[in-house]
Amino acid sequence: MRQASFGVAAAGLLWIRSFSEIVIVVHYHLLRYPSPANTPVARDTIYGLCTVAFLILITTVVDDMARQHAKNPLLLQMQEDTRKKVIERITAERSERKPAPALANIFGEMKGNPDAVLSDEVRQTLLSIDPDQRDILRERHRDYLDTLDKKYGKLAPEDRSREA
Repeated sequence: MRQASFGVAAAGLLWIRSFSEIVIVVHYHLLRYPSPANTPVARDTIYGLCTVAFLILITTVVDDMARQHAKNPLLLQMQEDTRKKVIERITAERSERKPAPALANIFGEMKGNPDAVLSDEVRQTLLSIDPDQRDILRERHRDYLDTLDKKYGKLAPEDRSREA
């Protein structure tokens, strides 16, 4: 909620800055009213104050968002569940004496249904949080799957048991 109010305040400051600039331009340049001696100083002061306040607010919003996303324990649990599923899938195939599946195939299946790789506890927690936050976490989880696929998807399994 703090992010939203700071974001609105930052946008409001940009609006005030732009509106004051428009008023000055219309009043003194387009309508040709004589401009007082200190108009450029006032113009620069309003512009500068609004810009500095905007930068402070938007920096706070970005820092809060980065902190929230970086330390979200639910996202970390989602990533852990994903890694566990990859290992479980490879182990299951190998225990049946089948060749290990290609990681690209595993990641492709996971991308098709990302919620299927999550533990029941994580799924329940996901359903209990704010829908906007849930969508953000799911998007970040899909990004994580894409990252895994790009990094490891090209790895092909080798069957060394038949080598002499």
